[in-house]
Amino acid sequence: MSVEMFLGRLRIELESRGRRTWEEVRIAIATKRIRRNEEITASQLRVIAADGAQAGVMSRYDALQMANQAELDLVEVSPTA
Repeated sequence: MSVEMFLGRLRIELESRGRRTWEEVRIAIATKRIRRNEEITASQLRVIAADGAQAGVMSRYDALQMANQAELDLVEVSPTA
């Protein structure tokens, strides 16, 4: 899944839930560094699969393996959740 596709799904999901507007998300992304792959420091992660399904809570190691097998990057969406 490309970054553009991911961001498009994120926008639809946020707007459908009445959360932040897309413009707020775009500004947040532009103004902060998004951690990817080994940059993520949390030991346990709630993972969303490439198809948008909940993959569940797993270790950082297992999440990285899952992303590598799918040839995708693991991206931290909400570091304070």
